[in-house]
Amino acid sequence: AKLMWNARGTAVLVLAFTDFDVTNQSYYGEQKLHYLPADASKMDLAVTVDLKEGPVHDVQWSPSGSHFAVVAGFIPSKTMLFDDNCKPVYDFGSGPHNTVRWNPFGRFLFIAGFGNLPGDINFF
Repeated sequence: AKLMWNARGTAVLVLAFTDFDVTNQSYYGEQKLHYLPADASKMDLAVTVDLKEGPVHDVQWSPSGSHFAVVAGFIPSKTMLFDDNCKPVYDFGSGPHNTVRWNPFGRFLFIAGFGNLPGDINFF
């Protein structure tokens, strides 16, 4: 598992993965993304990207810790922005993407496809 705390320390994203896929759809195993708030009165949630099946390619907290972006699903993957309560804020749609990054101040976000993907970069 990979644990990613937000900058304010109020929530953690847990990327859990296995080397085996029981559905036999992926050679690389399965991945699930979970949102766990530090406040015990709030509920932990599985992060769903509009029920898009497939791996979680990338997830990044904004530098302020108020939002996080997720790229998930089989290519064309879907990218979504969530607030710090795990509520969907914006759907960037689907495309050949596997990377999401914030600028150091959290004002700009880029979504890209690297590796064996076309290399397109979209700035928001």
